[in-house]
Amino acid sequence: MKIYLDYIFLENLIINYVIIEELTIFVKSKVKIKSKIIVAIMISIYSTILYVYSNSVLGLNIIKIFVIIIAIYLLYKPEKLNKYLKLVVVYYLIYFLYVGSIISVTLFLKISLENIISKISVYTFCGIILNIFTKYAWKIFKSNIKSDDLIYIMYIGSQRIKSFVDTGNSVKDNISNLDVIFINCKYYNKLKEEGVLNKKIYINIKTLTGYENVDGYVVRNVSFYSNDKYVATVKRIIVSFTLQEMQNDEKYSALIGYNTYVEKLKGVTI
Repeated sequence: MKIYLDYIFLENLIINYVIIEELTIFVKSKVKIKSKIIVAIMISIYSTILYVYSNSVLGLNIIKIFVIIIAIYLLYKPEKLNKYLKLVVVYYLIYFLYVGSIISVTLFLKISLENIISKISVYTFCGIILNIFTKYAWKIFKSNIKSDDLIYIMYIGSQRIKSFVDTGNSVKDNISNLDVIFINCKYYNKLKEEGVLNKKIYINIKTLTGYENVDGYVVRNVSFYSNDKYVATVKRIIVSFTLQEMQNDEKYSALIGYNTYVEKLKGVTI
């Protein structure tokens, strides 16, 4: 019986971790690996215990739903109820996709899951398929973003800078792991006089012609507004000044990276 329970626990652990990992990718949320593992273990333990001691399939499923709901709250700590409910719904959508793909692959390829190695192989393969699907879904979201939603007013010090999200830009400083914003050089002297460009660093960026070292400055407490509504304040970010004219330069004077847009400004949400 001990070996049997080990198998049940291991199966649940793999499935639950894959689902949590893909959910985290899909909602673009930063969650520590340690937290994801702990929650996956917690769900797996409950699932194994309930599998053994529950006398009712209905009772088992109801209790497991509550366990999932609690686990999602502990993992993501959503501030709003509607987002909480969306997380639960997306979790189960991913769950059904993953389990459905396992069943489909097993039946189509006529694979027996009695062997633990076969099970892990099928679970891993289906996890890779699910990961590809998740990333493809994000590309669909990205392609449907309206250009009006990509315009922000950025405040650095007292300077009001109209900015545009460059969805093809994901530049980060590898050392500090901070996002990079490119600003028209006409703001350099103004920001320098205000004393916000204190820490100068060098960053290596990829361009059309290769890699290039550029100057950057770590600035603090950069505020963003959209449609006259406050969105967020980024505590630390890197700004780099460019001499090149930006496309639609009369409309905006800075380029915000896609990572900043998604992770800091919550520009794309479920």
